[in-house]
Amino acid sequence: MKKIIKQLAVAFLFVNLALTINSAFAAPIDDLTNIGKDTGLPSFYETGQHPDALPDYAQSGVGTLTSPIFFIIDLFRYVISTVAVLMIVINAIKLTTITSDEEAEKSKTTLIVAVVGLLLVQFADVAVRKMFFGDQGEAFQDVATVQIYAQESVKQFRGIIGFLEALLGAVAVLVLVVRGFALIAGGGDEEGLTKAKDQVLYALIGLGVVALSEVVIRGVIFPEAGAVLPDTEKANFVIVTLTNYIAGFVATLSFATLFYGGYLYVTAAGNEEQTAKVKKIFISATLALVISLGAFAVVNTLIQFKPTPQEELSGGVQVINDSK
Repeated sequence: MKKIIKQLAVAFLFVNLALTINSAFAAPIDDLTNIGKDTGLPSFYETGQHPDALPDYAQSGVGTLTSPIFFIIDLFRYVISTVAVLMIVINAIKLTTITSDEEAEKSKTTLIVAVVGLLLVQFADVAVRKMFFGDQGEAFQDVATVQIYAQESVKQFRGIIGFLEALLGAVAVLVLVVRGFALIAGGGDEEGLTKAKDQVLYALIGLGVVALSEVVIRGVIFPEAGAVLPDTEKANFVIVTLTNYIAGFVATLSFATLFYGGYLYVTAAGNEEQTAKVKKIFISATLALVISLGAFAVVNTLIQFKPTPQEELSGGVQVINDSK
């Protein structure tokens, strides 16, 4: 396949060179211009120039030379994007229909490559022109211009991160729904149930990471785009809030597990194996409950929020002016 593509490329270049030489000797520009005037069609210099190319009145001839290049780039982007979308759709359909693990891995790899390629093609123009280079390399012209392009880069990266967070959140919710249904309808397939439980756990962890990433990175580590130092008060708030939430969730789950264990113990009816299983459930639920309550107590005791001086003054402390 690569050999055929190389041969086609070489043949195209030779044909293009031959047509260019023949056109140069024939010099059909004047004849074509006269024909164009008779047709009444708009001139290339008025409507045929690409909007991204420099106008000819700024630098003579630049727009005429660069417009075909920009049109070719646009065409290439459309073709590659169409191929990538087709590959995404085809491999997504394959993932829902095939049963072979080997074929599923191939489809996953192809799907990931197609998604990454589509994102790179769509992002390339923005990255070059608005973030790293500019239209004519003016990104590093002076300090003020560098700052403008840096701010635009931060804006674009935030948009990308927001898109990835939304995408990962949607994928995690989809995994939870699909694998939750698999847990309900799994029956006695232990291997399938174990795999579904692991995927549900990974999806929950992914949702947690996505939910906390924005707060931790932009609110605690790099507040105000890194213009100020990390905010320790906000870090304390995030730690306390997260610990309280997890402790409450684990405590509720522990109580539910204890009720379930009690039900199993009542219905065991002297079954030693069932009784041993119930004991393990009781021990695990009790340990989880003790750990969650201990974490709640330790975090809320050790981490205390200190009010700022302005808050202390507004809380009733009277300030006396001794300047007199």
